[in-house]
Amino acid sequence: MRRETGPKGSEAANQCCHLIVHEVLELEELVANNASFDDDLGDDLRELWIELAEGADEEPSCYEPSVFDYVNLYCLDFTTLGERSIATDEWEVVGVRLLRSYGGPNAFIASDGTDFIDVHVHWGSQIAEARIFAPNIASTLEEMANAAS
Repeated sequence: MRRETGPKGSEAANQCCHLIVHEVLELEELVANNASFDDDLGDDLRELWIELAEGADEEPSCYEPSVFDYVNLYCLDFTTLGERSIATDEWEVVGVRLLRSYGGPNAFIASDGTDFIDVHVHWGSQIAEARIFAPNIASTLEEMANAAS
Protein backbone atom coordinates (compact mmCIF):
# COMPACT_ATOMS: atom_id res chain seq x y z
CA MET A 1 0.00 0.00 0.00
CA ARG A 2 1.52 3.27 -1.06
CA ARG A 3 0.16 6.77 -1.25
CA GLU A 4 1.90 9.97 -2.21
CA THR A 5 0.50 13.42 -1.64
CA GLY A 6 1.54 16.87 -2.60
CA PRO A 7 0.94 19.48 -5.23
CA LYS A 8 1.83 18.74 -8.85
CA GLY A 9 4.92 20.92 -8.56
CA SER A 10 6.40 18.73 -5.82
CA GLU A 11 8.35 16.44 -8.15
CA ALA A 12 11.54 16.65 -6.07
CA ALA A 13 9.74 15.67 -2.86
CA ASN A 14 7.84 12.87 -4.63
CA GLN A 15 11.01 11.53 -6.21
CA CYS A 16 12.85 11.54 -2.89
CA CYS A 17 9.90 9.86 -1.17
CA HIS A 18 9.79 7.23 -3.91
CA LEU A 19 13.52 6.48 -3.47
CA ILE A 20 13.19 6.07 0.29
CA VAL A 21 10.07 3.90 -0.09
CA HIS A 22 11.97 1.71 -2.56
CA GLU A 23 14.87 1.43 -0.12
CA VAL A 24 12.58 0.53 2.80
CA LEU A 25 10.81 -2.11 0.70
CA GLU A 26 14.19 -3.58 -0.25
CA LEU A 27 15.21 -3.70 3.41
CA GLU A 28 11.92 -5.39 4.28
CA GLU A 29 12.59 -8.00 1.61
CA LEU A 30 16.11 -8.62 2.91
CA VAL A 31 15.09 -9.03 6.55
CA ALA A 32 11.87 -10.95 5.79
CA ASN A 33 13.51 -13.62 3.66
CA ASN A 34 16.31 -15.68 5.01
CA ALA A 35 18.26 -14.93 1.87
CA SER A 36 21.92 -15.53 1.37
CA PHE A 37 24.37 -13.24 -0.39
CA ASP A 38 24.91 -16.08 -2.86
CA ASP A 39 21.20 -16.14 -3.79
CA ASP A 40 19.96 -14.61 -7.02
CA LEU A 41 19.34 -11.13 -5.63
CA GLY A 42 18.45 -8.22 -7.87
CA ASP A 43 21.02 -5.48 -8.37
CA ASP A 44 19.31 -3.10 -5.94
CA LEU A 45 19.02 -5.72 -3.19
CA ARG A 46 22.63 -6.78 -3.62
CA GLU A 47 23.78 -3.13 -3.53
CA LEU A 48 21.84 -2.48 -0.31
CA TRP A 49 23.21 -5.70 1.20
CA ILE A 50 26.79 -4.61 0.40
CA GLU A 51 26.22 -1.09 1.80
CA LEU A 52 24.77 -2.50 5.03
CA ALA A 53 27.60 -5.02 5.39
CA GLU A 54 30.27 -2.38 4.78
CA GLY A 55 28.54 -0.06 7.28
CA ALA A 56 28.71 -2.86 9.86
CA ASP A 57 32.36 -3.62 8.96
CA GLU A 58 31.48 -7.12 7.84
CA GLU A 59 32.17 -9.15 4.74
CA PRO A 60 29.01 -9.20 2.57
CA SER A 61 29.13 -12.98 2.14
CA CYS A 62 29.08 -13.45 5.95
CA TYR A 63 26.66 -10.64 6.75
CA GLU A 64 23.01 -10.95 7.80
CA PRO A 65 21.03 -7.79 6.93
CA SER A 66 19.42 -6.01 9.86
CA VAL A 67 17.19 -3.03 10.55
CA PHE A 68 19.60 -1.98 13.31
CA ASP A 69 22.43 -1.63 10.79
CA TYR A 70 20.16 0.35 8.44
CA VAL A 71 19.30 2.78 11.23
CA ASN A 72 22.98 3.18 12.15
CA LEU A 73 24.04 3.73 8.54
CA TYR A 74 21.28 5.92 7.12
CA CYS A 75 19.43 7.62 9.96
CA LEU A 76 20.68 10.75 11.69
CA ASP A 77 18.32 10.60 14.65
CA PHE A 78 16.21 7.94 16.39
CA THR A 79 13.31 9.39 18.39
CA THR A 80 11.03 7.30 20.56
CA LEU A 81 7.44 8.53 20.54
CA GLY A 82 5.34 7.85 23.60
CA GLU A 83 2.63 8.80 26.01
CA ARG A 84 2.72 9.12 29.77
CA SER A 85 -0.15 7.55 31.68
CA ILE A 86 -1.88 10.05 33.95
CA ALA A 87 -2.96 7.28 36.32
CA THR A 88 0.40 5.50 36.72
CA ASP A 89 2.86 8.13 35.44
CA GLU A 90 4.47 5.38 33.34
CA TRP A 91 5.85 6.03 29.88
CA GLU A 92 4.37 3.91 27.08
CA VAL A 93 6.11 3.71 23.71
CA VAL A 94 3.67 4.30 20.86
CA GLY A 95 6.09 4.61 17.96
CA VAL A 96 9.39 5.76 16.59
CA ARG A 97 10.55 8.43 14.17
CA LEU A 98 13.82 8.27 12.27
CA LEU A 99 15.39 11.27 10.60
CA ARG A 100 16.57 10.11 7.19
CA SER A 101 18.33 12.82 5.26
CA TYR A 102 18.37 12.19 1.54
CA GLY A 103 20.13 14.76 -0.58
CA GLY A 104 18.90 17.81 1.28
CA PRO A 105 15.24 17.45 2.20
CA ASN A 106 13.85 16.65 5.62
CA ALA A 107 12.89 13.01 5.36
CA PHE A 108 11.40 10.95 8.17
CA ILE A 109 10.58 7.28 8.50
CA ALA A 110 8.00 6.59 11.19
CA SER A 111 6.38 3.59 12.79
CA ASP A 112 3.29 3.89 14.97
CA GLY A 113 3.06 0.44 16.49
CA THR A 114 1.34 -1.10 13.45
CA ASP A 115 2.78 -3.19 10.62
CA PHE A 116 3.11 -0.08 8.46
CA ILE A 117 5.95 2.36 7.93
CA ASP A 118 5.27 5.97 7.02
CA VAL A 119 7.70 7.97 4.89
CA HIS A 120 7.39 11.76 5.08
CA VAL A 121 9.46 14.09 2.91
CA HIS A 122 9.46 17.88 3.23
CA TRP A 123 11.51 19.69 0.60
CA GLY A 124 11.00 23.42 1.00
CA SER A 125 7.24 23.88 0.69
CA GLN A 126 6.86 20.52 -1.06
CA ILE A 127 5.51 17.51 0.82
CA ALA A 128 5.29 13.85 -0.16
CA GLU A 129 4.14 10.96 2.00
CA ALA A 130 3.81 7.23 1.61
CA ARG A 131 2.53 4.43 3.85
CA ILE A 132 3.90 0.97 3.17
CA PHE A 133 3.37 -2.47 4.67
CA ALA A 134 6.65 -3.57 6.28
CA PRO A 135 5.87 -5.74 9.32
CA ASN A 136 9.42 -6.98 9.91
CA ILE A 137 10.88 -3.48 9.98
CA ALA A 138 8.00 -2.17 12.09
CA SER A 139 8.38 -4.88 14.74
CA THR A 140 12.15 -4.39 14.91
CA LEU A 141 11.74 -0.62 15.29
CA GLU A 142 9.22 -1.24 18.08
CA GLU A 143 11.72 -3.50 19.86
CA MET A 144 14.43 -0.87 19.46
CA ALA A 145 12.11 1.86 20.79
CA ASN A 146 11.15 -0.22 23.83
CA ALA A 147 14.81 -0.96 24.55
CA ALA A 148 15.66 2.76 24.26
CA SER A 149 12.92 3.91 26.64
